[in-house]
Amino acid sequence: MRHSLIHKVIWLLMAALVTTFSTSALAQPTDEDQGKALAREAMGHYKENEFAEALQKFEEASAVYPTGQVLRMRGYTLMAMERWVEAAAAIEQALAADLKPLLPRDAEHAEDNLRQVLTHVGQVEVVSTVAGARVSIDGGESERLPAKMNVEPGRHNFVVTADEHDAAEMEKDVEAGQKLTIELDPIPITSGEDAPPTPTPRVDDEPEEESEPLDIFGWFPYQGPVGLATAGVGAALAVAGLATGMYGSSLRGAVQENIDAHNANYDANCSQNTDLCLSDISLINRDGQHADELQTTGLGLGITGAALFATGAILFLFSDDSPLAGDETAENGDSLSLICAPSLNLAGDSMLGCLGRF
Repeated sequence: MRHSLIHKVIWLLMAALVTTFSTSALAQPTDEDQGKALAREAMGHYKENEFAEALQKFEEASAVYPTGQVLRMRGYTLMAMERWVEAAAAIEQALAADLKPLLPRDAEHAEDNLRQVLTHVGQVEVVSTVAGARVSIDGGESERLPAKMNVEPGRHNFVVTADEHDAAEMEKDVEAGQKLTIELDPIPITSGEDAPPTPTPRVDDEPEEESEPLDIFGWFPYQGPVGLATAGVGAALAVAGLATGMYGSSLRGAVQENIDAHNANYDANCSQNTDLCLSDISLINRDGQHADELQTTGLGLGITGAALFATGAILFLFSDDSPLAGDETAENGDSLSLICAPSLNLAGDSMLGCLGRF
């Protein structure tokens, strides 16, 4: 009797414990429930084009419930954000998911999107003949070779390392949509007798060349001819200005004669022969204005020509061709240096000026 009572008590306690644990298990959400809730929340953000919020929720969901669909939608969200390298990795993970793999229709859609993503990245495969070699791209974590990876378009640094080897390094430009294979072999480290001799630094016994003294002549190539051409243009403009000014002065004299003749034939108010008087005044004013314009133009041309001539003369005098730079000795030992250019004298007349040494 006593033993039967004890058995009944034990069975009652066990039933109570089982009921308690069952109730507790039902009250606790599973990883699947949490993952589905996060995925539904992420889809709500995705449909509202709130991709940053959607990505955060999809990443939380994939951490506890990495199904093919959750990983696929995480990849699509990265596509919308144009984070192509990460999108390619996420879609590849979705296609290889073990937990609730993608249905054939969804897998085909994911493969189509993956092909589109890969047009925005470069596909690089790094290989090496050295066993145990590892590669690091742009200073990132290394991974064992052979390795296939997707990289952003642009220039990248590839470093391959291996035990007892010196690292091999390469800079390579990778284009979007390009498939590239890089083979890098680290160099074995040699020591002792097998080590190559240390090169002896080469000593240059030749004395350094003495710096040449500062030359004030020849500021730029062909300075002499440029100076002569500038001086010639200046002289031509000065002559043209002089001729224009002289013609303007002559026209001004003719205008004054016309004024005197007008005053002799008409009164100041043009009370007689009014039409002829007014017409004569108009002609005189027009000729006077033309004369003023010619004189002004002649003055401007003269000043411009003088400035150009002075500039050209300075350029020539300080060029390598200038007689001031030194004499050119002929074969017979005589020294000769002569240059000529058009110029103006003090009276304003055109002439040919020569400068040199005999």
